[in-house]
Amino acid sequence: MVQTTTSMLSMVVEQLSQHKFLKEILMSQPGDFVCIPVNLKINSIKGLVDEAIEITELSQKMQEVGGTKLKGSNNANSASLKKIGAVTKELFSAEEIVSENEAYAVIGTITDQNLYQAIRQDIIDIDLTCLAQIKRVFPDGTQLMKNTVFTKIMDTASKEALIKSVAALNSGPLKCDSVAIMEISGKPVYQLEVVALYQESHPSV
Repeated sequence: MVQTTTSMLSMVVEQLSQHKFLKEILMSQPGDFVCIPVNLKINSIKGLVDEAIEITELSQKMQEVGGTKLKGSNNANSASLKKIGAVTKELFSAEEIVSENEAYAVIGTITDQNLYQAIRQDIIDIDLTCLAQIKRVFPDGTQLMKNTVFTKIMDTASKEALIKSVAALNSGPLKCDSVAIMEISGKPVYQLEVVALYQESHPSV
C-alpha cells in the first residue's frame, strides 16, 4: 500500500496517542506533544511592510501604463512605506505564525526551507492540523515578535509610533497576507516547536 505524507503523519499521531504522549493543550506543559486544529496567520511587521511596498509600487506602475497621472499623495505614501521598510528590516528578523481562538493562542516560527512542497500562502487562512511540542507556556498572554531587536527597545513612544504606522496598513485599502499583532492577553499562549502542518483527509461517503 502506498503511503502519502498525510497518511504517514496520521499513523505517527495515532501511535503517539495510543502511548499517551499527546496531551490536551490546555493541560499541557513544556515538553509535551499536542495535535491541534489551527488557522494560521503570519505575524510579521517586516512581511506586512514588504507586501505593502510591493503592492503600492505595482499599483503605481499599472497607473502609469494606463496613462493615469500619479497623485502626489501616492508618491508620498510609497516613500513613507520605504522608510518604514528600512527600519523593520533591522528590527524584525524573525517571522511568527499565530493561531488563536476564544480559549487560547499558539505561536511558532517558520522558515521557507522547512515548507515541504508548499509556500507560505499555502498555510495561512486555511484549516490545518498542527503536530507540535510545547516550548513555553504564558498563562495570561505575552508580547509577540519574540527574539527580535524590537522587543529589546525600551523607548515606548518610538515603538508605539511604529506600531500605529503599520496598523494603518491593515485598515487601509491594501490586502496583505501578513498581520501585525504585538501582544495577546487574557488567555494562555503556547509557544510551539512545530513538527508538522497538514490537512486531515476525509474518506468519501
